Amino acid sequence: MLRKKTKKNAFNSKSKRNLVSTSCVLSLILGNVCAYNSSTVYAGTEPTIAFQGADGGGKYATGGRGGEVVYVTNLNDSGVGSFRDAVGTSNRIVVFAVGGTIELKSDVVVKSNVTIAGQTAPGGAGITLKNFKIGMGGSNIIMRFISSRPGERGTNADYDAFGGSDGSNSIVDHCSMGWANDEQWGLYSANDNATIQYSIVGPSNSFSYHSKGIHGFGIMLGRSNVSWHHNLIVHNVSRNFRGKVVGTSSAEFTNNIIYNWASQTAYGTLGHLNYVNNTLKKGVSTVGGHNYVSVADSGTAPENYSIYLTGNRFLNSDNSNYSTFTQNNWSGISYGTGKDESNTKSNTPFKLLVNGFDASTVPKVESSEASYDHVLEFAGAGITSTQRPAIDQQVATETKTGTGTLTGARPYAEATAEQKATIDKYKMQCGVVYQYPKAVLTGAKVDTDKDGMADEWEVARGLNPNSKTTADGKPEANGDYCGQGYANIEYYINDLTINAFPKGVVTLSPTTKVTVLGDVNKDGKLSALDLAWLKKYILGGTTLTAEQLKSADMNNDGKANALDLALMTKKILSQ
Repeated sequence: MLRKKTKKNAFNSKSKRNLVSTSCVLSLILGNVCAYNSSTVYAGTEPTIAFQGADGGGKYATGGRGGEVVYVTNLNDSGVGSFRDAVGTSNRIVVFAVGGTIELKSDVVVKSNVTIAGQTAPGGAGITLKNFKIGMGGSNIIMRFISSRPGERGTNADYDAFGGSDGSNSIVDHCSMGWANDEQWGLYSANDNATIQYSIVGPSNSFSYHSKGIHGFGIMLGRSNVSWHHNLIVHNVSRNFRGKVVGTSSAEFTNNIIYNWASQTAYGTLGHLNYVNNTLKKGVSTVGGHNYVSVADSGTAPENYSIYLTGNRFLNSDNSNYSTFTQNNWSGISYGTGKDESNTKSNTPFKLLVNGFDASTVPKVESSEASYDHVLEFAGAGITSTQRPAIDQQVATETKTGTGTLTGARPYAEATAEQKATIDKYKMQCGVVYQYPKAVLTGAKVDTDKDGMADEWEVARGLNPNSKTTADGKPEANGDYCGQGYANIEYYINDLTINAFPKGVVTLSPTTKVTVLGDVNKDGKLSALDLAWLKKYILGGTTLTAEQLKSADMNNDGKANALDLALMTKKILSQ
């Protein structure tokens, strides 16, 4: 992105946009074409977010936008039509003709520039991965409505539900991860500019065959510009979360619920942290970790460590307040040597600067009470609350009612005396047999041309359900029929999520094409490129269709001429 550093009180972003536009217009008048688009030249213009409802450090991810649309057509571990095959190549948007559970034979790794649209799976509960984890092996990934729940592997192995070595500039939305005996979320080594939202983390497989015995931890959070918001973190022993936020990098934890942890909530290397409007609720397994954050063992140098802390609630299982932590959030911080409120507290929230813009969720944060209700209703891998996988619905109910406990798949009889004492203390249920969603092989929406968009949706928006390509040979899925900045396939998959968010977050794409006055090149927006088209027409260098001439007629006098060129220039400069 082109940017110009400015001094304090310098001209505002609108002035900067006008300055850039003016230079382009002058170039046009002098005979040069200034080619640009709204995401790369207008200094101060925010990039298009990943989808309606995306927020936080990863909200600018583009995933597979503009790439190939690929169908998952079976529940096989590998091969043609498999999930593994679909996500193993970059520049793809992955949609589903099947739903249910995939029994993996090894970890599955997602490549860069991929969008995974689990919301397209028939049944409305996305896809569930069993036995092994899903990991991010690249960056710029959009992952939605996927459950990763390995379950009991019955071996002396330590395994996560979600992990990888990358994941920068990515967003994970409405996913569910759990039933792993190590971390449920273990992606942190290069996790910059990332969001995890409306997802469920847990229950862990707390008594399994982990090398350290009773384990089943929650989250490794890092590394910088990472946002966790509107998530349910439930039934994990510890690390709800453990920070891996280096130096003075910033991360945020907002509008989340942590329920029924056993020994610890949040600790670790935390740098600069926004901890805002969360709800921590004790459960029957909670015996320790009576704090929002423990600073005692932070790996951050004292001079770097700082928290913006406000609006959080700390509740008992019956929703009554625990201690004074709700009334005075700072009484819910555990300090280490040389640390106290005076040298830990930040009076202002930290910014998460991504592409030059503050991507923090704090300016739009909900109250802890409102977000508590929204998380319980909408978090998890279902396009509606009633279509979520059974385990997601179960833990939401348990959190609301203050019931449920830690679980483990290993039989109690295999525990040592010391382990039995811990199991009893946590009131853990052992020998649990995890239940997985059944296959959904029918019910997919009719998509005659296999471009990822349902026929009825295409017809309603003036698209052709019988051809993948437009008249000029371009993929119809990658067009922008209404000029709002997304690909056609993105409008479709985003429309499917209208009931997965609180009311008003998602609005359906328009069923009639939006006509933009001055849009001569028919790309859905007015820009200097339209000036170039009109100038070329006026000089006799090209012809325009009747529709293009109508768009070029800025003063509605039935002609397209130099006066329209001037009016178009004026309108561009006013944008």
